[in-house]
Amino acid sequence: MDGDLQYYAEDILLLLDRFKEKVDAVCGIRRNRKDSLTKKIPSKMGNLLRNIILQDQVTDMGCTLRVIRKDVLKEIPIFKGMYRFLPSILRFQGYNVVECEVRHRLRLYGKSKYGIRKRLFVYLLDCLGMW
Repeated sequence: MDGDLQYYAEDILLLLDRFKEKVDAVCGIRRNRKDSLTKKIPSKMGNLLRNIILQDQVTDMGCTLRVIRKDVLKEIPIFKGMYRFLPSILRFQGYNVVECEVRHRLRLYGKSKYGIRKRLFVYLLDCLGMW
């Protein structure tokens, strides 16, 4: 969970409830996302591009509200930028990953460190590296 408080801490309970289904990870999907269009549009494009290239069927890679089994995390290779592709990596490794809708709100603290150019360029390179 990010520290900017865009997610509701109570929604972790929703993820934990899905976790009871004996899955390896539960990843959030931001519904009614409160970000600006300059964040939402590149995110939609990035998710579409990633799904085309990697065929991982992850709905919202940018949602960092996740619950993952500890023993599963120990098996995942660590590299710079891996957090962006964690649900994909888990699926590629054969783990059972499900998704759960979570609430989203405007950022309460801090500023985004990614502009459209940096986001798109870095994401495309990372996506090709994952492929």
